[in-house]
Amino acid sequence: DTVTMEEEDELLARFYPRLDDRATSLPRSWSAKDKFSLISLSQGNLRIHYKGAGKTEKDAASVRANRPIPTACGLYYFEVTVISKGCDGYIGIGLSTQAVNLNTLPGWEKNSFGYHADDGHAFNQVESGQAYGPTFSTGDTIGCCVNLIENTCFFTKNGVELGLAFSGLPMNLFPTVGLQTPGEVVEANFGQFPFVYDFEDLLKEHHRKIQSTIESFPLPTPEGMWHSTMQKITFDYLIHHGYHRTADAFARLTGQASEEDYSSVKNRRKIQNLVLDGRIGSAIRATRKLHPGLLEQNPNLLFLLRCRMFIEMVAGVDDIDDEDDSPEAAAAAAAAPSPPFRFACSNVEAMETTSTPIATSASEEKNRHVVVSPSVRSGRNSPRRFASKPSSPSQRSSEKTVVKSPLTILGGDQSRTSSQSSVNGSGHSNGIEDEFGVEHEDGGVVSNGVTGDERMEIDGEDCGDERLGDVRSQEDCVAAAQRECRGGSLSQRREIGDGVSAGGTTRLSGCRKSSVERILQFGRELQLLNSELKREHGPCPANDKLLQDAFSLLAYADPRSCPVGHVLDPAQREPVADTLNSAILESHQLPRQPPLELVVQQTRCCLRLMSKSGLAAGAFVS
Repeated sequence: DTVTMEEEDELLARFYPRLDDRATSLPRSWSAKDKFSLISLSQGNLRIHYKGAGKTEKDAASVRANRPIPTACGLYYFEVTVISKGCDGYIGIGLSTQAVNLNTLPGWEKNSFGYHADDGHAFNQVESGQAYGPTFSTGDTIGCCVNLIENTCFFTKNGVELGLAFSGLPMNLFPTVGLQTPGEVVEANFGQFPFVYDFEDLLKEHHRKIQSTIESFPLPTPEGMWHSTMQKITFDYLIHHGYHRTADAFARLTGQASEEDYSSVKNRRKIQNLVLDGRIGSAIRATRKLHPGLLEQNPNLLFLLRCRMFIEMVAGVDDIDDEDDSPEAAAAAAAAPSPPFRFACSNVEAMETTSTPIATSASEEKNRHVVVSPSVRSGRNSPRRFASKPSSPSQRSSEKTVVKSPLTILGGDQSRTSSQSSVNGSGHSNGIEDEFGVEHEDGGVVSNGVTGDERMEIDGEDCGDERLGDVRSQEDCVAAAQRECRGGSLSQRREIGDGVSAGGTTRLSGCRKSSVERILQFGRELQLLNSELKREHGPCPANDKLLQDAFSLLAYADPRSCPVGHVLDPAQREPVADTLNSAILESHQLPRQPPLELVVQQTRCCLRLMSKSGLAAGAFVS
């Protein structure tokens, strides 16, 4: 039987989940170079043949695996099946370091360990060996398990453990097999196929032991202090990611208090939700209103958002009209203070290490609403704190949920639906209200750390239908953009037919030229912005990669199945939302990362250092 590389990786991942790169760190075959001349290999360098005369011990020949056993495995196991015992069955299976002579059987020299077929003895630097297990011959499968935590080794025969064979093993051992008489043939299984021995159960047993050791480790301080610390970092995590309802409930149970206003947390969550819904233009506009000057002070962050906006335009979720690019907004942006450039490329690279926020309840996501104010205030004036009482029924009844009509990028000379529907049936024509689904009220309310006579309430329900769009229209635009980029003509007609084939593959047809031109024009502006950033702050490979991936979507008739189609995955919005959220927090002198994520990163770093230092127990720590 043969297995694909993907199937092989899946098996190895079950055995060695802590290895960063199983493809380059684990033994996968016998080495075509690290073998004696009387050995030949076949079957993808997994089968070993002896081709010598086999008259004396000088005719012994061994071969080592292509890589040593990594300490990070914790436990390592491989099996060798005897295809033919040959004339005498002088076969040795075991381990050796790279310096050991290959003109011998495993166990005959220092730093060499072997279990031999003809007498069942275990050999370690001795010629006669010591009684260990039964003999083995044609058809038998012998396994070798290395415990890198205790530096011991045992063997198995046909799935049965034979007991401890060696202790005090050195590091950097290679799986090794030696043959000595004509006709001997063996074949190895380094994890490409299921093992005869239940190695997975052994791994689970060791995992339980290590976890028990951790849990029973004595703490240097009273248990109550640890509980208080864990509650604090958990609460800070909820606050950081804007899970205000969950944080409020947690605060009631544990007595935690936040330094940030209740409404400020909700505002940040609202902005994150806009990004997660693909409404990047709306997120940019909300950020500028709630945090003036933030995006202009962090040009790479603005570039990241605009690249994501371009991708959402191609996907048909966002539209260029969603971003406030009016002359007034441009003037306000130009007037904002511009401190020294801080983000450089870090805001993009930090996306790789940002953890995905924990899920909130369906009711929390459905009912989220945020009170915001357009002007920044200098101090905290009667802020609402967590663990406060919920709003009264009369207050809740006055809140309106505005539902926006479906939005597609086919805007050109096709107007959007002019009316906006609301829960109570009233429509809105105000620009801000149409954009966010907001309602103006009288009275002053402290929100987002800002104050002012004018405020607006942003409801979380206004973007539920927008993400649906028109499937055929949004993908038609991509095909049209492709022809536009190649200098071809754009058809002004629309083919009426299936938007998606039976197999789920997108079928594209023509679309209006004005819609494509909007995307292409926005792309030209992105290119100019990237060039300006290079002139002012130097090259940034991360920005170049963002732009390249976004523009590459226009080169394919079916962008979702192209090599960069993964950028259209809604999951790719999450690191963008996290990066924007971190920037907002940092602008208010709050931590970019919650302590809980820092603890997780420090633990991962500690585990990597344990692995490099030869502390194999880290393989069983999650």
